[in-house]
Amino acid sequence: MEVRVPRGTPKPDIKKFLDSKEKWIVQSWDELQSKVALDIFPSRFSPGSKVMKWGRFVGLDIRKSSDATEVNVSGAAPLLVEIPESSNWEEKEEDIAKTVTMVLTERLRGAITVLTEQYSAKLSSPRAWSISKSTDKWSYCSRDGNLGFHWQLVCCPKSVLEYVVVHELPHLLRRTHNDKFWSLLCSVLPDYASQKKWLKIDGARIAAHRKP
Repeated sequence: MEVRVPRGTPKPDIKKFLDSKEKWIVQSWDELQSKVALDIFPSRFSPGSKVMKWGRFVGLDIRKSSDATEVNVSGAAPLLVEIPESSNWEEKEEDIAKTVTMVLTERLRGAITVLTEQYSAKLSSPRAWSISKSTDKWSYCSRDGNLGFHWQLVCCPKSVLEYVVVHELPHLLRRTHNDKFWSLLCSVLPDYASQKKWLKIDGARIAAHRKP
């Protein structure tokens, strides 16, 4: 949400105005969320249901296996989900959801590892980085040189993930989005504009699931 006010408007006046519109703001947010949100994960983890991975939906091929002692997930598209032969998917649905989420997060971790190693030599190296479910941002750079990435990035195309990673590395050198920052980014990723646009439009549909 963007609020535009005349220059010099006192902050208490802005707060008073927003407080008076609180009910409308919350209602409008709920309506917008219902219209644009992408169901990146299914309501039920059943055979044939789909999850979003690298910018497209892939199915879950759930099979019983005599070799499986717990839920195992492998493959690319569809994701092969193996469950013990003595069980059924309804009994293992919670485990299926947890395992699918864990596997996708690990695949995201692997992709970020490759990208940070690839571009750190050209820009700057973070002290450390992590994947988070709590941040409301796609990514961030802390003042002590640590980077954080939202787990939902696994739902974005890999080219968009590349942009997000490359976007944070110059922040280790330039905190603000000034001309020097964009020049650094452009020097290693000159065609970033289309990825930035995807994140703003389609990424907003993914991020709509997050709590305001």
